[in-house]
Amino acid sequence: MQRGKRRFKGLVFLLAAFVLTGTSGCYEPVTIVEDLAKARSGVKYCARLVTGGTGTYVLEGELPEGLTFYPNGTISGTVTGEEEITFTVTARDNGALKFLCTDPVDTRQAHIAFTEEPYRWTVLVHFAVDNNISYLMEQKLGLVSDYLATLEALKLNDQENVLRICLMMDADTPERFAEGYYFLSGDAFARDLALATDEINSGAMSSTRAFMDWALDTHASGQFSSARYLYSVFNHGSGFADYGNIYGNPSGTEEGDGLSAKGIGFDENSDDDCLTHYELGELTAYLQSKIGRPLDLFYPFACLMGGVELTYAIKDHADFVLFSEESFPADLWSYEALGVIVQNPGRDVPPDEVGIAFCDSASDYFERIILSRDFTLSLVDLSDMDALAGALDTYATAALADLDTHAALYNQAADDSFTMLEGIEDGEEAISNYFYLDLGDYIDHISATSGLPQAVYEAAGEVRAAIDESVVYQTSYGFANASGLSIFHNIWGSENRYPPQLYKNLFAFGADNAWSDYAAEMTYREDS
Repeated sequence: MQRGKRRFKGLVFLLAAFVLTGTSGCYEPVTIVEDLAKARSGVKYCARLVTGGTGTYVLEGELPEGLTFYPNGTISGTVTGEEEITFTVTARDNGALKFLCTDPVDTRQAHIAFTEEPYRWTVLVHFAVDNNISYLMEQKLGLVSDYLATLEALKLNDQENVLRICLMMDADTPERFAEGYYFLSGDAFARDLALATDEINSGAMSSTRAFMDWALDTHASGQFSSARYLYSVFNHGSGFADYGNIYGNPSGTEEGDGLSAKGIGFDENSDDDCLTHYELGELTAYLQSKIGRPLDLFYPFACLMGGVELTYAIKDHADFVLFSEESFPADLWSYEALGVIVQNPGRDVPPDEVGIAFCDSASDYFERIILSRDFTLSLVDLSDMDALAGALDTYATAALADLDTHAALYNQAADDSFTMLEGIEDGEEAISNYFYLDLGDYIDHISATSGLPQAVYEAAGEVRAAIDESVVYQTSYGFANASGLSIFHNIWGSENRYPPQLYKNLFAFGADNAWSDYAAEMTYREDS
């Protein structure tokens, strides 16, 4: 009895508090939005029609043909025409205790104008979550759902209809996220499925090419043209490393060619196939052929993708790349920075401004959450990659000539520099002195090392200047020595080493640059 009395008192208190709040106007007045987002004739459309109140509504009156009203206050569907559509409706608050709220009903005229202006930006997003992101991280964090909600919210707030988002979904949980291509409108994600597909292999170039064909051939001309393009792959990343050759498969003969576990876009239902650096180069080249010029911004949203090796693979096919050198925390921060496009509908937002917005957005989020997360994110101008590669070639040539005398000094500089994943637990062992080396930090250590030839110092200075020129913007938290670009470099005594010959054989940068010869010499000096 006593327990019941306490519960009753608590209920009375809560109800009284709710009534007191309600009588002073517990919600914003229910309001029909008069000037709705602009539409494109014959294209999926979504707009917020009703705001205020409790957030659930009933609509009275007729909508334009092709549109459906949803209780959350949005309308969606397809409208056709060239002139403005005008209609009158009444919205009623359908929430609990609505009699306590001010203005629970609104009646007015709404307008939908049409636009034929080219999109400011087209964003192609590949959700390669046919792995633990879909079945584990989604279950624990709602990660996929949150990212999709962010993208849909961006589009819903796109009043001038300047942002086009096409998304390819490859998930491990088809009952939650249907496989296929989506044309985002701001509606519920499931209702934006434009083309259902068979099982997608996220690691196959053919899958991405088919998606690009659909997005650009179907929506590329006239009102579907776009001033700028962003291509993003969301998934786990492993940089250039072939982990099969590091962990128990040094010959690369098991499981096909043994080269599957590197790159981005891992697909567990396709034997862990993924997109390698070479394939990312091919895909950005294909996209370049589709739009008739280099891609404005490439964003591999994953860990360990911020290396010179990737920049070299895509340098001729994109203007900028945005990526992380380190393990990149996903959490609930996603594509919010695309809001810089929506918030500036009247002007051309250049790719470097979009990239900087992402860097700042990540910094603002990860530094301010209660349990701050370490991260790096950098924006790189690919037009400077040839100069950086040339400076690295000159430096590596000078260092090679000095290794017989000072190999230990070069190794010490590398050992003292910031390496990726240092101290990260892998099963029962911690990975230390990894072969992803921060390039800028390494060059700074070389420049501070006494006793090296003048030619090495001069070449190192050229490399440092090239890094400063190419890394347009860089943010990090917890990695004070991150410069924005990593590069392959084994370190004596480290638990894991990457095979130098494999590096030279697999990557264009390795084949073209003396750095691979320097790295190979350094790898085996300790053993000689």
